[in-house]
Amino acid sequence: MKKQKSHPILTRLLSLVLVLAIMLVVAVMMVPFQFHDEEAEYADYGNWMAQTLSADLRMVDVAMPGSHDSLSYEIDFLSQVDDASVTAPLNQVFLKGLAVRQSKTQELTVKEQLESGVRYLDLRVSYDETEKKWYGVNNFKSVLLSEALLQVNDFLLSHPGEVVVLAFRCCYDSREADGLAGEKGAGELYTLLEDSGLTFFMEEDVSLATVTYGELTGEGRHSAALVLMEETGGAASLLSYGDSVSLAAYDTDSAEAVFSGLNETAKQMKNSVSVQNMFRVQEDVLVMPASVSGVIRSVSTWSLLRRADAFNEAWLSTYETISVGTEQDWLEAMPVVLTDNAGVGDNAEQLMKLILEYNQGLD
Repeated sequence: MKKQKSHPILTRLLSLVLVLAIMLVVAVMMVPFQFHDEEAEYADYGNWMAQTLSADLRMVDVAMPGSHDSLSYEIDFLSQVDDASVTAPLNQVFLKGLAVRQSKTQELTVKEQLESGVRYLDLRVSYDETEKKWYGVNNFKSVLLSEALLQVNDFLLSHPGEVVVLAFRCCYDSREADGLAGEKGAGELYTLLEDSGLTFFMEEDVSLATVTYGELTGEGRHSAALVLMEETGGAASLLSYGDSVSLAAYDTDSAEAVFSGLNETAKQMKNSVSVQNMFRVQEDVLVMPASVSGVIRSVSTWSLLRRADAFNEAWLSTYETISVGTEQDWLEAMPVVLTDNAGVGDNAEQLMKLILEYNQGLD
């Protein structure tokens, strides 16, 4: 019986292909670049409230664009992992590129977001014990909170009649046993609001159940800020986040699942008296599930920003098929539309026009 001859060239070729495939996978996981428009264009809607809103509209009924994880725009490969909020080893070189691409949810700065029409800022912040400073975070540290608050203050100073909601969804603080800001952290955050000048725009003892756009802005003559935090520290000008926000969020990477969830939530919210005096928020984003298949699907769309562009377009197309005023009208049930890559491009301008039209129908 003849001994079969080996094929060393073929064996080496297959080995080379395998090595190249592994190197490609590693490169895809490591590369942090978004391959997305860094010079994002946006339309100017800096004065839309002053120009379009009726004075007697309740603020919680006003439809407005919001930005999801508003302060994540400075996250890049050099960003440090926020140890106060993250336990996964995202700083490992093999994982960091992918993690960065899935953590940066916004391209525009706070100033640019507000100029594009965004009026609801979704904020995750964390205290850095080494630097003794508060940062905006989303897995990684981004912009200093003090810098972001100054941008909000500058915007309000130059845009009378506009109202900005600063919703501090998560305030991480490793000095506390539960990892969340207590009275000490709340006091520091309030000091940052004071230092930025924002407390000038904050009214005391505001009741969301009754307060109107006209009451907050002096019939459009001046601007206002509504600041929501879990821990208020007893400050009369801060509103409790838990008592002020009803958030509809869907932990999925399926657009169809989000739209189905919105249909069901819209019905529930319209029939719930308890949420009518709160900001009713729809979180219109896709996330990366913690599974092998979820990671593969996220890699295939490359970055969260790219995925957001496609999803935002799909949201607009789907909403067009819904009859206004029906029990499945997403905007009527949840007037705050929270998106990734907020304010950027044609999708954002389309959303802004839709919101303006909706608000005009409330008059």
